[in-house]
Amino acid sequence: YRGLPARALSRTWGRIASARVPEVLRAPLYGLYGSMYGVNYDEMERPRLRDYESLQDFFTRSLKAGVRPIAASGLVSPVDGRV
Repeated sequence: YRGLPARALSRTWGRIASARVPEVLRAPLYGLYGSMYGVNYDEMERPRLRDYESLQDFFTRSLKAGVRPIAASGLVSPVDGRV
């Protein structure tokens, strides 16, 4: 694991994720991604998948106001996940 070129892999993945996806492929690609990772499309501020030019744009999409309120707690995390 330590022998992997982590920096080069990270930069390569960044280039792939930020590459513009042809409009005809956006809905199928993001639909597949969403089904694999459990994306809730009802929460998306821009519901049309073809509006997201890249995988990075889709991954960092804005959500509708109020769909995920920040907990009134001393410890919160800015990501989705389960502990």
